[in-house]
Amino acid sequence: MTGTQSMIAAAFANLPNYLGQHVLLSVSSIALGLIISLPLAISASCVQWLRGPVLGVASVIQTIPSLALLALFYPLLLVLSTFTEDVFGAGFRALGFLPALLALMLYSMLPVLRNTITALVGTDPAILMAARGVGLTPRQPMFFVARPRAAPAITGRARAPAGFRRGPGRDRL
Repeated sequence: MTGTQSMIAAAFANLPNYLGQHVLLSVSSIALGLIISLPLAISASCVQWLRGPVLGVASVIQTIPSLALLALFYPLLLVLSTFTEDVFGAGFRALGFLPALLALMLYSMLPVLRNTITALVGTDPAILMAARGVGLTPRQPMFFVARPRAAPAITGRARAPAGFRRGPGRDRL
């Protein structure tokens, strides 16, 4: 075996491990993004003054280039790691999985926030009034009427961050 062939063989031997790490990073960042953005979007759709700031912050985060976001995370995570090591006796690495997870999580939030808020706010007021007319409490129409009607838009945009993990332009397949 030549040097090049042995390097290629070593690269293929590491492939399953790297693939597993990539899948773990992608799935966990999307899951964390959904866990944070869905309740935030439901709250913002109910409280009108909260919509602008939530969408504004998510939009600003989306405009930051990924390498710059990782560079911003490094000093913050380094200080936090030093603090946790001093206080609790255990720290974590400021480079690697954690900053990538946080960056991908932040990038996955805007599409979900925007479409969930739009879908929930766009529910026909006549349908909500009819729900109130049949005896639902003021909070129940959100959960029994607006949320089920908005579910296709919400789940459709929940798939978009997964497309961003594969690469630009491929989320439309």
